[in-house]
Amino acid sequence: MRAEETAGGRRGAAGAPEGAEAAPNGGPIPRWVRLLHRALSGAVTVDNMDYVRRDAYMCGVALGPVDVDRLIYYTFCTADGLTFHKRALSGLRAFLNARFYMYENVYFHRVGHAIDLHLHEIFRPTMRLVLPVSPLDDLAAYRRLTEWSLFTTVEDWLDEPLGSERRELAGQWQSIIHRHVKYSMVYEHHVERQQPLPAARDLTTGEFHAAIVQRLPDHLKGIDFVSTSASQDPRPLNPLVGPKRIAVYDPATDAIEEQLLDGILEFVPAKAHLYRVFAMGRQHERELALAAKAALDEVQPQSLTNL
Repeated sequence: MRAEETAGGRRGAAGAPEGAEAAPNGGPIPRWVRLLHRALSGAVTVDNMDYVRRDAYMCGVALGPVDVDRLIYYTFCTADGLTFHKRALSGLRAFLNARFYMYENVYFHRVGHAIDLHLHEIFRPTMRLVLPVSPLDDLAAYRRLTEWSLFTTVEDWLDEPLGSERRELAGQWQSIIHRHVKYSMVYEHHVERQQPLPAARDLTTGEFHAAIVQRLPDHLKGIDFVSTSASQDPRPLNPLVGPKRIAVYDPATDAIEEQLLDGILEFVPAKAHLYRVFAMGRQHERELALAAKAALDEVQPQSLTNL
């Protein structure tokens, strides 16, 4: 089955598909780039088909059946670029759900996120002591710097005098290594959308933090806490159009059939947002949680244009 003969695909006078973009130099995008675009950008790419299974294995996470070999076997080129055969739909659904699961339960894990917040505070001062000059000025030292050399170095700092910078950093690194997490999650809220609401927007991390402070009791407005927001695109916002389109070929009609996607994408959100609040200790957990909930409950669709 030749790519040009499959799934229709109207072509312009120059031989490129109608509506094809131009390359940065003004010329047409090479055909092989157009055909392989979805292999590098989108919901199912050579990258995420690799890291989803690899990370699940390394973390001991039991995923459902993720049959990458089946997806590859039933993928071929049409005038629309990389296209899935209809028989790949069950594997496609399993993969999208597995990828979404990994983001929710591994990449955005609350303890891992708390450790990241702690690392953000101590990594720069640690590197200033471990690697005081630019790597370009001391390539040998940079090559010797590994995860284990770093752990060994900061462990040696435990012998430094109490109160010194190295001794303080060594203690914090030991807390991270032994999972004595500095921050505790006191609030979490998921937002999932099949389609974005008209004129709606999601709070940025800064806006979320400011909204929480505004809603805290006056005597608690100065307490230390960290608010975060993370987002993910489990599938293309519109899988039927655009560069991240998911094309599915139906052999019965010998064409790309868009309605074939309806069932497999029904339970996979297009957008997922995760709002969290972390604090050092749980002394004011209730107040922070109530303020965060009130901040998100009061977010209303907004228009930036006078109507």
